[in-house]
Amino acid sequence: HFFTYDLKRGTFTKHQVPNTAITSVAHYGKDVWLESNASKPKEKIQLINVRTDKRYPIEDRLMPVFDSPILELDQTIAYANNGTEDDKEGAAGMVLLDQTTGKSRVIRKADEPYVYTALYGAKETAYFATSGGVMIQLKTDGTMQQKSFSILDGASYSSTTPMRMINKQTGYQIIGTGENDTDQRLVKWTFGQAFQVEEVRPDFWKQGHYYRYLYRNPYQKTSYFTESKTSLSGKGRLIVTDDNLKTLRTIPVAGANGVDFVID
Repeated sequence: HFFTYDLKRGTFTKHQVPNTAITSVAHYGKDVWLESNASKPKEKIQLINVRTDKRYPIEDRLMPVFDSPILELDQTIAYANNGTEDDKEGAAGMVLLDQTTGKSRVIRKADEPYVYTALYGAKETAYFATSGGVMIQLKTDGTMQQKSFSILDGASYSSTTPMRMINKQTGYQIIGTGENDTDQRLVKWTFGQAFQVEEVRPDFWKQGHYYRYLYRNPYQKTSYFTESKTSLSGKGRLIVTDDNLKTLRTIPVAGANGVDFVID
């Protein structure tokens, strides 16, 4: 089972998923999508639409990247799949799964990077980024456009700091930029015809500190961050901002990294 939280009502709802070992819940779209483990040796890993209970078996080599969301398009599911650096079991790529046929296609750049992450998707378009500094606009017919951005060079993406959409074309995300947990950068993604990514430095951001972007409340149009000296530090603060990342208030927190969710 898993839980959803209704921001308007302020209530949690438990959702049962019978006969399923849930691995992750990660998506952008109107429905909830799960990745499940194979419950029996002969069974395959599945992507599951919780609302319709439609299940799509996928091959091991096409398993979604754990730190990357599943993107729900009109008739297609798009996601980044795991890959091996030596390509013996299949290189990483961008997967397009047809919801009607259940068949998958893997799309890769000509110069293949080792790591892809899915960003956002709508209608017939999905967006991805690579650890090699490239942002990709991928259509469901397999055609793509790509742009290089130096701020993405060597970037790493974590499920604990996913992108938060501010509107239909803009989202903010914290990305890793080095070996230390404090090597971070806050970026603004812009989607659409002129897709791009740029670094942003709001007034609360202190270089060399550790940040987590908890979530955005779409009704209050407020975002919630935690700040501490490192990922293991105890004392820190909760930061509340508006959609322009202007600080509205801060709250001292004894264990900033123990804060996973805020009900305001």
